[in-house]
Amino acid sequence: MPRRVDAHAPDRILAAAKELLASRGFELKVEDIAAHAGVGVASIYRVWQTKEELISEVIEEMISESEKELERIGASPPNAVQAVTQANRVGFERVREYGLLAMLAFSGAMPEPYASRFNPRQAGLGPYFGHLIKLGIEQGHFRPDLDVRYNVLLWQGIVSPHALGNMLAHYPLREVRDKTNRALLRALGYSKEAE
Repeated sequence: MPRRVDAHAPDRILAAAKELLASRGFELKVEDIAAHAGVGVASIYRVWQTKEELISEVIEEMISESEKELERIGASPPNAVQAVTQANRVGFERVREYGLLAMLAFSGAMPEPYASRFNPRQAGLGPYFGHLIKLGIEQGHFRPDLDVRYNVLLWQGIVSPHALGNMLAHYPLREVRDKTNRALLRALGYSKEAE
C-alpha cells in the first residue's frame, strides 16, 4: 500500500531548517532538520535534492525579503536619517527572525557553496548604505567630512556574528537595535534623535 504524503511536510521542513539555521548557523545535518520537523529524512529528499538546496531556499527567502524592504526605503527616502533608521530596522528584523543565519549572511561570513551564490547580492548593501550616508551629507544631516567607506564598513561590522552575538547575549534585540541606531547616527554627525 502506498504511503500517504503529508502535504504540509515541506512547510514544516522549511520552518525547521529556518529555526535551526537561526540558532546553529550552518552546523546542522539533514537528520537534525528532519527530527525538528517531525518527518523522516526521505521526506526532505522528496522535495530538495540536497541539504544545500534546502538551506539555499531559506537564505533566498531571507535575502529577498530584505531586498524588497530596502528597495522600498531607498526608492524615495523621506530623509537620510529616516532611511538609515528604517534600514537598521530591516536588518534587526531579519536578525530577530533568522538569528545567526542573518548575522552570517549580512556580515559576508557564509560558507561555500552559499557564499558564491549569495554574497554578491549582499555586496550591494555597501553601496546602498553609502548612498544613504551621502544623501545624509547632502541633506545636511551628517558631517560633510565623513569617510563614507569607513562608516559603511563600521555599519556592516555591527552585524558581524561575534559583535552582535555578544550584544544580544546581554541586551534585548529591540534595545540593541535602538542603541545601535542612535550610536550610528551620532557617528555620522547627526545630533537629534531619529524619528
